[in-house]
Amino acid sequence: MKKPLVMLSSIMLAFTVMLAGCGSSTNNAGDAGNSANTTTSEKKNITLDFMTNSADQVLEAYKEVAKKYEDANPGVKITITSQGKDYESLMKAKMAANDLPDLWMTHGWSVARYSPYLEKLNEQAWAGKIAPTLLPTITNSDGELYVLPLDIDKGAVVVNETVLKEAGVDSASLVTWNDFLEAFEKVKNIGKTPVGMGGKDPRVFAQFLDIMSTQMYIASPSNDDSAKLLDGTFDWSKWSEVSQLLVDLKDMGYLNKDVTTASGDSINELFAQDQVGFMFQTNSVIRSAVSYNPDLQAGFVPLPVVRDDGRQVLVGGERNAVGVWKDSKNKEEALAYLSFMSQEENMTLIAQAQGNTPAFSDYSIDFGMLTPYFERTKDIEIQPYFDRVYLPNGMWSTLQTVGSGLVSGGSIEGAAVKLMNDDFDRLFNVAK
Repeated sequence: MKKPLVMLSSIMLAFTVMLAGCGSSTNNAGDAGNSANTTTSEKKNITLDFMTNSADQVLEAYKEVAKKYEDANPGVKITITSQGKDYESLMKAKMAANDLPDLWMTHGWSVARYSPYLEKLNEQAWAGKIAPTLLPTITNSDGELYVLPLDIDKGAVVVNETVLKEAGVDSASLVTWNDFLEAFEKVKNIGKTPVGMGGKDPRVFAQFLDIMSTQMYIASPSNDDSAKLLDGTFDWSKWSEVSQLLVDLKDMGYLNKDVTTASGDSINELFAQDQVGFMFQTNSVIRSAVSYNPDLQAGFVPLPVVRDDGRQVLVGGERNAVGVWKDSKNKEEALAYLSFMSQEENMTLIAQAQGNTPAFSDYSIDFGMLTPYFERTKDIEIQPYFDRVYLPNGMWSTLQTVGSGLVSGGSIEGAAVKLMNDDFDRLFNVAK
């Protein structure tokens, strides 16, 4: 009789251990940040919806990170989509309906636009690792944090060194707008496109107007309009100055002839084929171009100085930053995945795809051919994107409309200036 009793006891003990194992849970977001192996019996048939506005190469990096998490958590599926130029309007519609994805890219608006819908993240285990230079742009006046920043944007104008060398241009010597105009002319004279813009996506025009507004209205002591922009008293007749820069590029023949219909991918491919000299884009376009030509020689330079007393600046701040919907039915799992993204190998993968530095001070990556450009510009001032600080919520769309109109032949005073003025007044008063 003893033998059956021993066997029964062993079976009961094994069953008890099995139940204990099944009942355990590692849904704590801090634990997920330490290991990809967070599989539990409770993680069954969970789908996290993650929306971005990422370019292809960055989207692939996001998907690679998601695949690693899914492999370690068989019950979890992460659906990642990029909405491109439609992202902003789609997110506004989702906010209005209070029907948001579990996670989304905040593209510089985590505080001003999205904070009422986002989970506060100050207590997350990774929060103390964020680079101090980023904190002012991703926290509100009470120090509340709503996103995991993944990289720090730093760039201005992308250059193709092979084209510039053929044209006799030294990228390190480019400082003023006149320097750039002379370089554009030299590139044009060798039969190449000086400035490439894929205007099928109007965000490229908005990007140009946005970053050059920093030089025109912020980076010059004699023309520092930051206070007037913030209090709503800016003289919008001055907008004709930055508008004229874009019109001049077209009128001088410095833009690609198909500028209004070309896709971003087609311009990146031409850049990779050493047919385009400059792009007023972030460093991510270099990563995209390298996929067409691994031997590409490219880098970036600070914004052209347009005022006599202007100073060289880069533009930057948060680029890839992800928040969690506070009303998500999968909030606990979304926080766990957010913490997983904060791991060094995952954050650096996304930062490298974007061509930026990681958002955590103790993480570093090899920039390859971009390394000397980061070194060359290490002491250059970084200004935040103009629209994120000085324009009210909603005017990124206005910049797209204005830019497209200018390149298509619209008048500066009669259309561009008036639309900027009208939309600023309307949206500024809404924001008050």
